[in-house]
Amino acid sequence: MLRLSLLGEQRLTRRGTDLAAGGSRAVELLAYLVLHPGIQVPRAVLAGTFWPDTPQPQAMTNLRRELHNLRLLLGGIEVLGASDGAIGWVPRAGLGVDVHVFSTERAAALLAAQAHDPAGFLAHAQAALRQYRGDLMPGNYSDWVPEPRERILRECTSLCDATAAALSAAGEGQAALEVAGRRVTIQPLEEVGHRGLIRAHLALGDRPAALHAFRRCAEVLEGELGVLPAAETRALLGMAVPSRGERLANRGTPSVGTGTETHTATGGKTMEEQSTSATGTQELFAPLRASLRGTLALPQDPGYDAARAVYNGMVDHRPAAIARVADTADIIACVNFARANQLEPAVRGGGHQASGMSVADGSLVIDLGALRSTTVDPAARTVRVDGGAVWGDVDHATVAFGMAVPSGFIASTGVGGLALGGGIGYLTRRYGLTVDNLLAADVVLADGTLVKADEAHNADLFWALRGGGGNFGIVTSFTFRMNEIGEHGTIIGGPVFYDLADTPAVMRWYRELLPALPEELSGWFGLLTIPPAPPFPEELWGRKVCGIIWCYTGAHEMAEKVLAPVRGFGSPLVVGLAPMPFDALQRTFDPLFPAGLQWYWRADFVKEISDAAIGIHARYGAALPTGYSTMHLYPIDGAAARVPADATAFAYRDGGWAGVIVGVDPDAANADLITAWTKSYYDELHPTTAGGAYVNFMMEEGADRIRASYLHNYDRLARVKAQYDPANLFHHNQNIAPATVG
Repeated sequence: MLRLSLLGEQRLTRRGTDLAAGGSRAVELLAYLVLHPGIQVPRAVLAGTFWPDTPQPQAMTNLRRELHNLRLLLGGIEVLGASDGAIGWVPRAGLGVDVHVFSTERAAALLAAQAHDPAGFLAHAQAALRQYRGDLMPGNYSDWVPEPRERILRECTSLCDATAAALSAAGEGQAALEVAGRRVTIQPLEEVGHRGLIRAHLALGDRPAALHAFRRCAEVLEGELGVLPAAETRALLGMAVPSRGERLANRGTPSVGTGTETHTATGGKTMEEQSTSATGTQELFAPLRASLRGTLALPQDPGYDAARAVYNGMVDHRPAAIARVADTADIIACVNFARANQLEPAVRGGGHQASGMSVADGSLVIDLGALRSTTVDPAARTVRVDGGAVWGDVDHATVAFGMAVPSGFIASTGVGGLALGGGIGYLTRRYGLTVDNLLAADVVLADGTLVKADEAHNADLFWALRGGGGNFGIVTSFTFRMNEIGEHGTIIGGPVFYDLADTPAVMRWYRELLPALPEELSGWFGLLTIPPAPPFPEELWGRKVCGIIWCYTGAHEMAEKVLAPVRGFGSPLVVGLAPMPFDALQRTFDPLFPAGLQWYWRADFVKEISDAAIGIHARYGAALPTGYSTMHLYPIDGAAARVPADATAFAYRDGGWAGVIVGVDPDAANADLITAWTKSYYDELHPTTAGGAYVNFMMEEGADRIRASYLHNYDRLARVKAQYDPANLFHHNQNIAPATVG
């Protein structure tokens, strides 16, 4: 008998066994079909209903994927009937809604509490909460659950509060955090739930996460109810109660008694005070708008929300204004305006940066996205690239000549952010990092001047730009060295996937093999879920695996010999190695990870893949929380390791890997789930690593982590910062504070 826990967004029960759904969209599709029993709905209609803003071919592909997820979810029970391009739900006797488990377990938890049995309370309370996952389809709630919706909802939220408190008292802080997060998801408009989440973060000593939870609370309360957080909530973080009329949407990060000075606007007034009305905002930015050839979006403008969106859907910052610049003169105008009005500039290129600092709260965003031209000089083997270009633009221009610039792994990544942070990718072993191939840059400094940086001009600035991030100015154009790859730009690449149980053996083999391979062959290791889409075999869709994505850029006549160890190891599920243009490999993951997904990142450099680390990877790989979540290890050896550690700002040059753990999901309701998995994984793995991290993979993690990521180069970077940006105007980044003179 199949019993559906339709109080649950992603759970079903069958013969007492819990089955995880393939995704929230799959469960919504299930709900739709169950509510229309016996009706055959054309596939095209279903696709259009669930993906109304998607082109029909892609919508049909999405539908096939989610129907596959449903079949996996239902464990082979034939309740999905299909004929003539239509699909429907076939009613089965004994198919019903199970709402009794929640009530039974909750009652047992209350009895245990009355008996002063904390262990019994937690066991039953957590069993009850596993059944309740929030409203599936609120408009049809009565069709699913015969009991009053509000009563069940209230019982669940109160049980969440009690369970989080009990877990915290038992010293299980991470579990308490997860329950507190679920409480907010279930009732996002209740401030008491947000307060519990803030307390849970603080109990774990994670003040940045507590501040983020407060900002989310403030945005929800003001946006939905028109109120500010109560004094009790603000007191948790040591905040003063705001004066009457203050608007949190324009406050940026609140002052919490850290001693950090907040930037203020003209005349000593805060941006908040100047922006209490649309008229005031228009007046403040009118001179800048008049001076730009590009556009300026303010919070009251129709395009503002689209303009502030970035790749990471977990980021929800509200800048004071967003200038989409049209040329270098616009950039200079924005820098001068920000400096004169004591605004905080934030610079956006591709918008991929993990923490989303390119659209900081209350900032003036300088969006370079319209500046994407490229100019190739095939004779000199160079390419000049505008500061707002993405790597797909560069690959398109260079691969046509059989050459490429070392970059990353996602074509939609911005050139500026990746290059200034270092640039690790498929070509690192053969040609070094992106910064090792940077020949020159044009930079707008904090004082509004435009300078050239290369080995002969502003050499100290040029050194700092190669790995020091966006700390020193706004790069309006880059000139890179191009390198020959493959046969006229055609390489041999693709994935080799293994069963998840093979993870320890594959990782041990990989760590020994990679350093011995020719530098024309590189491969990064990952723990992942096979995407439910072509070209992967349908029978493997949704399967957790380990694997390596290989890229061979040498002569094809040597390919068979070089790739023999790769093809011959173990019992792979998929061997997807094939000739392809280099830019095709670079674009492979773009459609699988579209903009707007929820991302939570943690990263470290790794000098060696130890046996202890392998055991941790195997355990957390088996617990991947969503189909998008993953762990990658990117090699940094070969040509990159031959560059002296002090030759550029990028300091980790002694071989090894850049490791990154990312919890990813399209559903904001799963933000706490993917965050908890990522943090736990990182906390266990971190003691086995080299300590610092690739700054392009870092969230807002504090000054100590930034210093650790630059090692002995940090002090020199601070001196260069003091020379070119002594007031730290450019600080919305992995910030390097200017050195103190004297």
